[in-house]
Amino acid sequence: MFTPEAVLGAARSLYAWLARREVAVSGACLRCGACCESLCLTAEGGLITVPERFEALVREDPGFARFRITGRTPTGVLLFACNLLTDRRCGDYASRLALCRDYPRPSTWLAGHDLLPGCGFRIELRRKCERLPT
Repeated sequence: MFTPEAVLGAARSLYAWLARREVAVSGACLRCGACCESLCLTAEGGLITVPERFEALVREDPGFARFRITGRTPTGVLLFACNLLTDRRCGDYASRLALCRDYPRPSTWLAGHDLLPGCGFRIELRRKCERLPT
Protein backbone atom coordinates (compact mmCIF):
# COMPACT_ATOMS: atom_id res chain seq x y z
CA MET A 1 0.00 0.00 0.00
CA PHE A 2 1.24 3.48 -0.83
CA THR A 3 1.28 6.30 1.70
CA PRO A 4 -0.47 9.57 0.85
CA GLU A 5 2.97 11.22 0.72
CA ALA A 6 4.20 8.68 -1.82
CA VAL A 7 1.17 9.23 -4.05
CA LEU A 8 1.53 13.02 -3.81
CA GLY A 9 5.25 12.76 -4.52
CA ALA A 10 4.64 10.61 -7.59
CA ALA A 11 2.04 13.10 -8.85
CA ARG A 12 4.42 16.02 -8.31
CA SER A 13 7.24 14.22 -10.10
CA LEU A 14 5.00 13.30 -13.02
CA TYR A 15 3.69 16.87 -13.31
CA ALA A 16 7.19 18.36 -13.26
CA TRP A 17 8.31 15.90 -15.92
CA LEU A 18 5.28 16.44 -18.18
CA ALA A 19 5.44 20.23 -17.79
CA ARG A 20 9.20 20.15 -18.44
CA ARG A 21 9.90 21.92 -15.17
CA GLU A 22 12.65 21.52 -12.63
CA VAL A 23 12.08 21.84 -8.91
CA ALA A 24 14.10 24.60 -7.27
CA VAL A 25 14.36 26.07 -3.79
CA SER A 26 14.27 29.84 -3.36
CA GLY A 27 13.98 32.18 -0.40
CA ALA A 28 16.01 32.25 2.79
CA CYS A 29 16.08 30.80 6.27
CA LEU A 30 14.20 32.91 8.82
CA ARG A 31 16.13 31.27 11.68
CA CYS A 32 12.95 30.32 13.52
CA GLY A 33 14.11 26.78 14.36
CA ALA A 34 10.80 25.19 13.32
CA CYS A 35 12.52 22.74 10.97
CA CYS A 36 14.67 21.56 13.91
CA GLU A 37 11.62 20.97 16.10
CA SER A 38 9.52 18.91 13.70
CA LEU A 39 11.28 16.74 11.16
CA CYS A 40 11.14 13.28 9.68
CA LEU A 41 14.25 11.19 9.16
CA THR A 42 14.99 8.64 6.47
CA ALA A 43 17.05 5.50 6.56
CA GLU A 44 17.69 2.98 3.80
CA GLY A 45 15.59 5.04 1.40
CA GLY A 46 12.46 5.20 3.53
CA LEU A 47 10.98 7.30 6.27
CA ILE A 48 11.54 6.00 9.80
CA THR A 49 8.32 4.59 11.26
CA VAL A 50 9.58 2.51 14.20
CA PRO A 51 11.90 3.46 17.09
CA GLU A 52 14.07 0.41 16.43
CA ARG A 53 15.02 1.74 12.99
CA PHE A 54 16.00 5.06 14.56
CA GLU A 55 18.13 3.25 17.15
CA ALA A 56 19.86 1.35 14.33
CA LEU A 57 20.48 4.64 12.50
CA VAL A 58 22.13 6.09 15.62
CA ARG A 59 24.37 3.01 15.86
CA GLU A 60 25.33 3.45 12.18
CA ASP A 61 25.89 7.21 12.54
CA PRO A 62 26.18 8.55 16.11
CA GLY A 63 25.58 12.08 14.81
CA PHE A 64 21.87 11.24 14.73
CA ALA A 65 21.86 10.85 18.53
CA ARG A 66 21.15 14.60 18.61
CA PHE A 67 17.53 13.83 17.69
CA ARG A 68 14.73 12.56 19.91
CA ILE A 69 11.36 11.13 18.93
CA THR A 70 8.53 13.58 19.63
CA GLY A 71 5.52 11.97 17.96
CA ARG A 72 4.07 10.61 14.74
CA THR A 73 2.47 11.97 11.62
CA PRO A 74 -1.09 10.86 10.81
CA THR A 75 0.43 8.24 8.48
CA GLY A 76 2.67 6.76 11.19
CA VAL A 77 6.00 8.36 10.32
CA LEU A 78 8.05 9.26 13.40
CA LEU A 79 8.60 12.95 14.14
CA PHE A 80 11.86 14.16 15.64
CA ALA A 81 13.29 17.26 17.30
CA CYS A 82 16.93 18.23 17.73
CA ASN A 83 18.35 18.26 21.25
CA LEU A 84 20.97 20.85 20.26
CA LEU A 85 18.47 23.63 19.58
CA THR A 86 18.64 26.35 22.25
CA ASP A 87 16.67 29.59 21.96
CA ARG A 88 15.97 28.69 18.32
CA ARG A 89 19.70 28.47 17.58
CA CYS A 90 21.77 25.42 16.68
CA GLY A 91 24.22 24.51 19.42
CA ASP A 92 26.46 22.70 16.91
CA TYR A 93 26.06 24.86 13.81
CA ALA A 94 29.63 24.37 12.55
CA SER A 95 29.29 20.57 12.68
CA ARG A 96 25.63 20.17 11.78
CA LEU A 97 24.57 17.17 9.75
CA ALA A 98 24.21 17.32 5.97
CA LEU A 99 20.43 17.04 6.24
CA CYS A 100 20.48 20.26 8.29
CA ARG A 101 22.93 22.10 6.03
CA ASP A 102 21.03 21.17 2.88
CA TYR A 103 17.46 21.83 4.08
CA PRO A 104 15.22 22.08 2.16
CA ARG A 105 16.01 19.83 -0.76
CA PRO A 106 13.88 19.59 -3.89
CA SER A 107 13.78 15.82 -3.36
CA THR A 108 11.83 16.36 -0.12
CA TRP A 109 9.03 18.09 -2.03
CA LEU A 110 9.15 15.45 -4.76
CA ALA A 111 8.69 12.81 -2.06
CA GLY A 112 5.36 14.38 -1.14
CA HIS A 113 6.40 16.52 1.82
CA ASP A 114 5.72 20.23 2.15
CA LEU A 115 7.79 22.90 3.82
CA LEU A 116 6.66 23.88 7.28
CA PRO A 117 4.15 26.74 7.51
CA GLY A 118 5.94 30.08 7.80
CA CYS A 119 9.21 28.76 6.35
CA GLY A 120 11.18 31.44 4.50
CA PHE A 121 12.05 28.99 1.72
CA ARG A 122 9.74 28.25 -1.21
CA ILE A 123 9.55 25.45 -3.73
CA GLU A 124 9.33 26.65 -7.34
CA LEU A 125 8.81 24.86 -10.61
CA ARG A 126 11.08 26.54 -13.13
CA ARG A 127 11.20 26.07 -16.85
CA LYS A 128 14.01 23.74 -17.80
CA CYS A 129 16.68 25.31 -19.96
CA GLU A 130 17.37 23.18 -22.96
CA ARG A 131 20.82 23.00 -24.47
CA LEU A 132 21.16 23.80 -28.10
CA PRO A 133 23.08 21.33 -30.23
CA THR A 134 26.67 22.39 -30.83
